[in-house]
Order: sequence, then structure tokens, then C-alpha cells
Amino acid sequence: MISFLPRFYFLSFLFILLSVQVADAKCAQKEAYFCTKAVFEKSLPDMSLENYGKDFCFGSINLGKKSMPVVFLDKMPCPLPGDSIVGHYGYLCQDTGDWSKADHWYSRKSEFCAKSYDESLKQAQATATLIKVGMSRTQVREEVKDYVYLNGGQEEQYYLFPDIVLKVSFDEPHGAYSMENKVIAPVIIKRQVLPQPNKAAVVLKLQVPNTNELPKLKIALSFTVSDQPVYEGVRIVEENIPKTGEKTLFGFRNGDGVAHIKLPTESVKIENENFSYVRSGNDRQENGMFSLYPQRSDPPSYLLKGVFYAQGHVFVVDESIYSDEEKVLYSLDD
Repeated sequence: MISFLPRFYFLSFLFILLSVQVADAKCAQKEAYFCTKAVFEKSLPDMSLENYGKDFCFGSINLGKKSMPVVFLDKMPCPLPGDSIVGHYGYLCQDTGDWSKADHWYSRKSEFCAKSYDESLKQAQATATLIKVGMSRTQVREEVKDYVYLNGGQEEQYYLFPDIVLKVSFDEPHGAYSMENKVIAPVIIKRQVLPQPNKAAVVLKLQVPNTNELPKLKIALSFTVSDQPVYEGVRIVEENIPKTGEKTLFGFRNGDGVAHIKLPTESVKIENENFSYVRSGNDRQENGMFSLYPQRSDPPSYLLKGVFYAQGHVFVVDESIYSDEEKVLYSLDD
């Protein structure tokens, strides 16, 4: 029988390496969040059961909407009460027996979470040039050891703060997963805002008719920060969008507001393209800019890029999408 202490250090080692793979089915579906800001409230040493984990901090953190007891997986002293911290947190897997009263872990990652988008994009582009078709999964993992591993399988995804995801596709002959699976396509770099516990969200849907009519992009203004965002039962804004890759304005047109006041235009960079929007303080002036490219023919899929602004929140999309597929977008600037 494996004693707890080695398992504890093994788990902390995995998390410190930014891996969130969990072998046990009980823990595999639990969400993890990255570069989450919090405020340390106080130390809670009594959360440790059976005196395990004496080298680790146990305490409560405030995530803006709620307080939560956590065990810190980085081997550092507890922060001071009131200290602002940033790092990764998620569900604490205790599948072999409870050893802590806390249900979640937290790991401070101030350096990882301090980079700008341009810095991380430059790093991602450099990494993409190093990953060649034909490289093994083992070789790829060596190149992305400074990234957060998000998920795996035939397509593995790796994350850099803020909002950059590398996607690497592997062959799996006869469905067989192994570390010797080979890269089968160039690396794809995406701008993607990952879920956060307190982020506002909207739900996007693309509808492509079988006729010559233009596709219709619909966005449901869900704005939930606690439950899974929904498409039904909320106000929906929509706009026709061509499939030519041409940038198309969405929603409120700048200058059409009260007294035709011209508002300053802001932009978001998606890879090397700028998509603009207007930060309007008025209700029902949601707006943005999108482009849509045909990607695959069977089944038909499209590459949707763009930015959307609504009620103080900015959302970006840079993803493949099918007709009638729902995509959740999380706020860029919460």
C-alpha cells in the first residue's frame, strides 16, 4: 500500500510542473483555473488532517465573490493577510482518502502570470517553429515544458498567459495513444480566454444556411459568473457575416448613438490582426468586428475571429466552429 506522504509530494510535483492531468476518473472532470487573482485572508493550519503537509500553507483566499479554504502546493510560507496573489487553482483530488479539510488547491505563479500578450505570442511563435511534423509526443512535451498542459489525446493544448493556446495534432494509429505518437500538422496558435470563476461570459452561435444567404452570427448576453452560461432565455444580438474572411462590423455602429457622438475606437490583437470595437457606456450598444473563413468542407467548419464588446466586457474569439455549434466566450478584461 502506498503511503500518503509520497503521493502528496508526487501530486505537488505534477501541479508545480503545471500539469492538470488526473488519472483517476473521480477527479478527471474537475475544472482547474489558471492565473486567477485572489486575496489571502488568513492561515488555517487546522485544515491539515493527520499532520500531513507541514511544509505547505493552508489558508483561506478571497476570489472576489467568495472565500475559499485552500492548500497551497508551492512550498513557501503563507502570504500575509490582505496580500494580493495570482496563480492556478482547482479541485483537490483526495481519491485515496481525505488528508485535508480543503476541497481546493492553489499554487502561486506570479512570474508565469506577469507576461504581456505580445511577449507570450513571441514565445509561442518561437515554440511553434521548433515543433516539426514527425516529432514524437515526448519531444513536443520537452519544448512546451514552460506551458500549462490543458488537455490531451489526438490534439494536445498548451497555455501561456494571457490567452494564448498552442494546439498540436498527433497521429494515433488504430486509436492507440502513446508518447511515440507523431506530430501530423503544423502547430496552431490561438487567442483564447480560459474560464475563470468570476469572469462574465456570453454564448455565441453561428448559423450557416444551405442557401446563398449570408451566415448569421448570434450572441446571447448571458453574463453569468457562477453557473454555466446559457443560450436560451436571454437577450440575443445578431448580424449577418460573409464567409469571405472580410472584417465585418457587428452591432451598434459608432456615431449612431445619442446626438451622434463619435466614440473612440479600441482594438484587440488576434495574432497579427487588429479587430476594433467601441467601449460604449450605454445599454444596447453592443458592438464588435468579426471575420469568417471556410475551413473544412466535410463536415463544413469555419474559422471565426473577432472581438465583441457589451456592458463593460470585452470578448474575443479565434476558433473553429460548426453551424449551430454553441461557443462560450469569457471576458478578456475582468
